[in-house]
Amino acid sequence: MTVRSLTIAGVALWVGAAPVAAQRPGEPKPARADSVTLTFDWPVGLRASVSHRRGQIQARGGRADSSVIEVRYRMAVETHPRGRRVSYSDFALPPEFDSLSGRVGPDAWAAIAGVFAPPILIADSGDMLGLADPEGYVAAIRAVLAPHLDSLPADSTGDRARAFFERFLSPEVLTAQAASDWNLLVGFWIGARLERGVVLELTNEEPIPIFPGRTVPYHYLFGFEGREPCTEEARDSACVVLELITRPDSAAVRALVTSLVRDLVPGSAAAGFTYRRLEIENHIRLLTEPRGMIPHRLEIEQAASVEVEVPGEPVQAMSQIRARRLEFAYDRPRP
Repeated sequence: MTVRSLTIAGVALWVGAAPVAAQRPGEPKPARADSVTLTFDWPVGLRASVSHRRGQIQARGGRADSSVIEVRYRMAVETHPRGRRVSYSDFALPPEFDSLSGRVGPDAWAAIAGVFAPPILIADSGDMLGLADPEGYVAAIRAVLAPHLDSLPADSTGDRARAFFERFLSPEVLTAQAASDWNLLVGFWIGARLERGVVLELTNEEPIPIFPGRTVPYHYLFGFEGREPCTEEARDSACVVLELITRPDSAAVRALVTSLVRDLVPGSAAAGFTYRRLEIENHIRLLTEPRGMIPHRLEIEQAASVEVEVPGEPVQAMSQIRARRLEFAYDRPRP
């Protein structure tokens, strides 16, 4: 497997495989390389049922807790003056949400359910333009967080926590989160020319919306793994498997988390915290049609490990694995 590397600053640069050396007389003809070019085209009228499964395992002090939640909903691509609107509806949530549904009423419940997949606007090129209804999305998030915000103490600690939530609830931060999901599904890959077995590597400074003006270096490894049927019933291998591994720079992340702790915890208490280790790795696996970038399965796994030192206490070690799996079943068989 060949790895080629490059460093960029704010611009995605796609690099093809290294040129093949000229064939010498008498040598066997080399096998033709398997390559793929990824182009975007979600047609207006495209509709699918989506299964979105989230799982989490958290370990601390010898104890491990896990949780799983699955949400089902409908996806539709609609026309829009600026390009296309990708909307979601008919959310089916697990039974544990039934009590919340009865308390808030059907209209508010529909908005809250939309937190799992906000409608977005997409340019014809495939670039995400923004949330289709940022104000409505902020209101839906507020409805979900309202019980937690109401329970915060009326003191400086509560004020800090409320200020943090307000920062998180800004349209810029929520738009950036939606854009991150879209990029893993489509945006990151558009225009890529990849050769099977060639892994590309790049480093990019990524903005952190919740900390305006701050960036973190992200390291990327990505490539074209192979071809597979788009569905279990399909007999051909019309889809490609793409893999992406991202790792934010550990030192930069530790600095950001330290800033966050100082925002939420009074100065004297926060001063003693030392993050000896904070590492995050994201592993993404996408099964998609190369022509059109129409996805059939997206798997995301995030692994994080932390070691925190507090004066007078043993070092606290924590680890967490978050996994997401999205599966798309289209109303009509894809050609």
